Amino acid sequence: MSSDGPGLSDFLGSLLMTGVGGTLLYFGLPGSGPVKCGDAVMSPGEWCGPAGHTQMYGGSNYDALAAEQHAASVPLAVFGTILLGLGLLWFLVLVHATVRDSR
Repeated sequence: MSSDGPGLSDFLGSLLMTGVGGTLLYFGLPGSGPVKCGDAVMSPGEWCGPAGHTQMYGGSNYDALAAEQHAASVPLAVFGTILLGLGLLWFLVLVHATVRDSR
């Protein structure tokens, strides 16, 4: 913040930090979608074999593959949450300083 109040670059910096934090948080959260076995999409109850072929007998590893393919990234989620919070806090401080200086 400059001595004569917050400028455009201050606001853009806070929005950039908030955007980067939100993006990291999005990619750090657990995902969803189809469970893949090679190029094929699996259904619950299927087994993914070593060559990427699905089978309907002999048990199922669908749940294990789903957990592996859609796992969360804890460091990304934590770092994204921190950046998002700091960016929003910085933005609120800048808005407060702008309102205070305009009086």
